[in-house]
Amino acid sequence: MRVLSLSLLMMSSTLYAQTTWKGLKFGMNRIEVVKTIPDYQLTPISDTQMLSKVDFILNPAGMNAYYPFTVRTNFDAGGRLDIVMLNLDTADMVRQKKSNDEGAAVALAVFGLDTQFAAKYGAPSKVEGNCAEIEQAYASHQTQFCSKTWGADGQSVSFYWTMSPTRPVLGIQYQALPDL
Repeated sequence: MRVLSLSLLMMSSTLYAQTTWKGLKFGMNRIEVVKTIPDYQLTPISDTQMLSKVDFILNPAGMNAYYPFTVRTNFDAGGRLDIVMLNLDTADMVRQKKSNDEGAAVALAVFGLDTQFAAKYGAPSKVEGNCAEIEQAYASHQTQFCSKTWGADGQSVSFYWTMSPTRPVLGIQYQALPDL
């Protein structure tokens, strides 16, 4: 029985050994997460989530552009990091006068990020929606959705966007994959 307990403990620790966004590792507790990315000033918003707002510099089409993202870390019932989500805050871009056109800002970010993800992870393992036509979606003012998912380094990485006349959305999610 002791050997079984020790084996289960070792398996659960390897389950969360993967490194993800900005040096975080799945399975870290809140204190470890805050120590790993202290500049992000994560604030607890519930028993299972912490939140931060941060600006990233992206280089879509060769231009430096500032993009405000909301960073959300989720923790499982045992208090271990299991999901990291980043969502572009398009309303904040307009408030801060970083863009007066949310759709154009999202379209540029999609180009830059899509290229970066393809270079890092290769072809996605799963594609949903019409991902090749963001220019058309932006120009036509019709709602269109795209989601691409890669499985790499013990995690799934999802990149998704929705182009919409009311509120465009862009997000990235890193999630631990269970060891099989």
